[in-house]
Parts: sequence; structure tokens; C-alpha cells
Amino acid sequence: MLDSIDSAALVAFARDLVRIPSENPPGDENGVAMKILDRLKNLGLKTEIVEAEPGRPNLIASLEGDPGGPTLLFNGHTDVVPAGSGWEVDPYGGIIKDGRLYGRGACDMKGGLAAILAVAEVFQKAGIRPRGRLLYSIVVDEETGGQKGTGYLVENQILKADMAVVAEPSDFTMSIAEPGIVWVELVTHGTQTHTINRKNAVNPVEKMAKAIVAFDGLREELNRLEHDFHGYPILTVNVIQGGHKTNIIPDRCRASVDFRFPPGIGMTPKEAIERVEATLRALRQEDGEMKIEAAYKVVAHPFEQSEEIDIVKRVKEATKELSGKYPEWWRRGKKTMIPVDDSDVYHLWVKGGIPSIYFGPGKLEQAHAANEYIDIEDIPKAAKIYTLIALRVLTDLK
Repeated sequence: MLDSIDSAALVAFARDLVRIPSENPPGDENGVAMKILDRLKNLGLKTEIVEAEPGRPNLIASLEGDPGGPTLLFNGHTDVVPAGSGWEVDPYGGIIKDGRLYGRGACDMKGGLAAILAVAEVFQKAGIRPRGRLLYSIVVDEETGGQKGTGYLVENQILKADMAVVAEPSDFTMSIAEPGIVWVELVTHGTQTHTINRKNAVNPVEKMAKAIVAFDGLREELNRLEHDFHGYPILTVNVIQGGHKTNIIPDRCRASVDFRFPPGIGMTPKEAIERVEATLRALRQEDGEMKIEAAYKVVAHPFEQSEEIDIVKRVKEATKELSGKYPEWWRRGKKTMIPVDDSDVYHLWVKGGIPSIYFGPGKLEQAHAANEYIDIEDIPKAAKIYTLIALRVLTDLK
């Protein structure tokens, strides 16, 4: 049955998905979703479209089997981050070169989407009726927190399962723990006036620069909180917007901060916010002209699942059977660990109580990068592992 997986067709489908832009923001996932919906219907699956926002379809699809058996969920997202600059190839060209598929979303995570759909195709080709239910959630909005995707489906009790695989790029390592995330929107206020009036004006761009420098001190504190398994907190200023014209001192400047902190260090979103607030209070005390405000969005709370959950066992066994060795845990044991990544595992486990694992093809270093790619051999490899997991969970085949 695993030999029936058509590697070339899988890669071609992933390439077709890459060629359909689905950037978020603004959240234009409809084209990719309809391409996948056609595929699901052709496979004979029961399908449903659920929208938290018009024009942004979440797809629910299932292969129904004998009642009373387990439900195995495969989850993936259709949105990608904006292409950005620095590309040497067309980010939506679906270029295949030197054994790699290039394009925005190739790694994160259209290669993974193609791989999970292969599971249903194997079941249908072999005429297998599941002992339970094979379920898919193909969702929007993961790249901006998932509230209109998996979060919406779980919170409205539309999505229920006994275990789940989220096919995000992990280079076939396993993650069942994820960080807390707080997004901070900073605004500094000043005096809009001509440049020649600088002496009597407050320049909010310069004040924001002071704030960014002050975060270096906070980062030094955070670096002392590294966890043996899950890495260290990260705080980074990723967007700054200020100014109207070269000869005008503006009235305000905005910046966006991404603050992530791993489980196991005792930090909550409330404490993370307080650490930022303490830095801002110190800035105001040092500089009487510093007028800075902060708004906070709690994207996720840190969490850890037990390493003994059944889906971990299933992933280990399938990977060992096909590759000859067990998969490793995410970055564990490395001196300078990249912290665990965030995904829709948060919504599935924390909100929905569905034991879930982050496990998929592609190297995370490629996600969100210019010239993003996935090794094409990873796509059928993932498809075979996912299919073997499903066969072990949903059938009596040995």
C-alpha cells in the first residue's frame, strides 16, 4: 500500500499549491483551499466548509468508518507569510531545482499538506474502511495566531478527535510542547513639526530607537532563563513604522514586538507583559519626554504534553519502521537550542484537549525565509510515515 504512493504526483500537487498565493496578511487562502477541496472530493471524502470570516474557508473532510473506533486527525494550514524581498526565484513559480521545490509556503507548509492528503488516497485505492474515522482540518489563519482557523473550529466544538498530527515543518523531529506568545504593539508620541524646529520638538522615531535599545537589557535577563529541553525566551522587534517625509518630524512611531517564552521556566503571559512594562517604566523615568504606550495580544500560553501520549508512540513506531531509527525530539540536547515553535497544536491540545504532535517534512530554518524550499524527497517520505500511522491506528493491519 505504501508503494502505491505516487511521489511525482505528490510533488506536482505541492508545486501547484505553491503557485497559488495565499498570503496572510491579508488572508487570501481561498484559491488554495478550493484546489484542496477539489482533491478531497475526488478522493470521495465527506467535506464541509466552515468560515469564521467570509472568504476564508476552513475545510473539514473525513473518511468515515466503523463507529466506535478512534478518530485520527491530520491538520495543516493554507496560509503563508508574505513573500517579502531577497528572492532569487519567483516566490510563486513553483520552481524545482537540484532536488528542491522553491517558493513561499513550499516548506511551511504546502509540502506537508500534499503529504497528509496521500493518506486518504491510499485508503481509497486499497478499499479500506477505517476502524473509526480519518479526519482532516485544512485551515486558514495559522500564521497570525489561528483564531479564525483551528482556534475557531475547536472553540465551537466543530473539531473533535482522539489524537492529531500537525504536519508543520520539523525535519521529522517531534514536538509536543510550545511557547507562550505575546505580541506587543508600541507607540511613541511626539510633536509634528518642521525639521528646523527640532530643538523644541519631541521626535517619536528617536524615542522608539531608545526603546529598542532598552530591550537589549531585557533580552540579557531572558537569556538566563534557558530551559534544558525547550530553549530560551525570544524578544524581537520585527516591524517599525514612523515618519511622513524627510523634512517633517512626525507625531508618532509604531513598532511590533514578538515575545516568546518556552514552557518549563515558570513564565506566564502576565509575567511576560510585566517584564515589558517594567522596561517601559524605566524608560519613562530616565527620559521625561518619553511618551510610550503598549498594547498586548496574548497569542498562546506555554504548554507541555506528556511524552507518553499515544500519538507519540505511533509516530515513533512508524518512523522507525520506515527509516530504521526513531525520530528525535525537537532540538533537544543541543548547546544553543532553537526554542520550540508555535503551531495549531496549541488550539488542539490546550483548548480542545486533543493529544497532538508537531511533526512534518521540511526544515524550519526555511520557513518564512527568502528562497524558501523543501527537499522534494521529504514529501513522499512524510506521506509514507503519515499513512503508516493511519494504518496502525485505524485498521487491524499488522
